[in-house]
Formats: sequence, structure tokens, C-alpha cells
Amino acid sequence: MGNKPIISKQQILDAAFALASESGLAGLSIRDVARACNVAVGTVYNSYPTKNDLVNDVVGRFWNEALADRMPHAVAGDDFICFCRELARQLSEALARFRDDWLAEIAALDAQGLAAARKREEACFAHIRRGLVMALERDPHVVRDRLHDALAPEPLCAFVWDSMLSSIKHGDPSCQTLFSLLRSTVYEA
Repeated sequence: MGNKPIISKQQILDAAFALASESGLAGLSIRDVARACNVAVGTVYNSYPTKNDLVNDVVGRFWNEALADRMPHAVAGDDFICFCRELARQLSEALARFRDDWLAEIAALDAQGLAAARKREEACFAHIRRGLVMALERDPHVVRDRLHDALAPEPLCAFVWDSMLSSIKHGDPSCQTLFSLLRSTVYEA
């Protein structure tokens, strides 16, 4: 019995992500990933029992790299609106890449694969919403007395994130209306 290459799930994901970034999700195959890793096809299947499992990790990695890992850091004293503007800029860039490269291919996944991809995406978005809450809470100019009920940090930041996504998807990457409303709602006039 010869020596089998030892490869981690992370190395397999790295190769799959590189292949998908280069040729799209449709071009991603277990065989090509195995070839890129210089391992047998079965080795890839040991880490990823189905192609859907692999695609879902690739999609999760896309969102993590595009947004969650590059998300602006909330520093005490920073302006919440400036934080949101930078996040909107990054989101706009990420959605453009995602649309161009992978959106149609994700829609072609079977129901189970699509549900798993959405779950990975939502985990990334939850991380971003937590970052928005942190940025809001660290902005010393926010009027704290206004942050209650529907405007408490968590529901407000969920609304901000959903509104940013919607604005950008509908061609308004500046999110001017949202940011104007925020400025007049959570800051002193």
C-alpha cells in the first residue's frame, strides 16, 4: 500500500474556492477539486459527501471573505453612519461579484442544497448584524434614549442590514434614504 497524501478539509475547500472563483460554481466538480489537491476523488468525498456540501462551504467562504472578514471594525467613537456607508460599499462590491459569478448557479441547486446555502449565508449575515449593533453602541453621538422598542439596537440593526441589502439590490448602493433616516432618528438634530 503506497503513501496516501494527507489533506485537510480546509485545503480541499481552498482548492474548491479557487476553482469556483476562476470558473464559477457550475464548473466546480469533485473530480477537478481532487485533481487540484492531487488526491483521489474518494478523499474529497470523505470530507464532502456531496457536491452540495462542497458548494455550500464555498458559498459560505465567499460571504465570509467578501463581507464578514473584511467588515469595517467598530471602534469606539466612530460614526455609525460612516460605518454603515463603508459596509454598504463592500456589500455593493460583493453582490456585484456574487451576481456575476454565482447567483444563477446557486439557484440551480436542489432544494436541500439551496436551503443549506441560505443557512450559510444567514450565518454570515447574523455576524454582520452583530457588528452593526457593536458599531451603533460604540458611537458616542447616538442618543441612547431613542434606542428602545422597535429602535432597540438589535431590531434597528436588522432593519438597517435588510434595508441596505434591498437598496443595493435595487440599484441604490449609496443607501441615501436609509442613512438620512438614521441620521435624523438616532442623532441629536
